[in-house]
Formats: sequence, structure tokens, C-alpha cells
Amino acid sequence: MSQSRRNRRKKKNKKPAKDQVTKKDKFKGVIVLVLLIIAAFLLYFFVLKENIHKH
Repeated sequence: MSQSRRNRRKKKNKKPAKDQVTKKDKFKGVIVLVLLIIAAFLLYFFVLKENIHKH
């Protein structure tokens, strides 16, 4: 009995936790991707500028 109760609790607790994590992860993932793209563009832009001025 105790094992079946534990299994039921685990199943019930896992589903909402997974939904919450996926929503948070998607939101964080989008923010991180945008920040990485902006950072990469800025670094690339400044590196190009420095190379142009050196030559």
C-alpha cells in the first residue's frame, strides 16, 4: 500500500512541476537566445571596427 501511494504522489507531483519548468525554461531560453544574439552581434561589430581602423 505504501509503495502504491508513493507512486501516485510522484505521478501527481511530476506533471505540474514539468509544466512549470517547461514554461520557465522556454521563457528563460528565449531571453538567453536574444541576449546571446545581441552580445554576439556587438562583439562582431566591435571586432570588425577595430580591424578596419588598424588597416
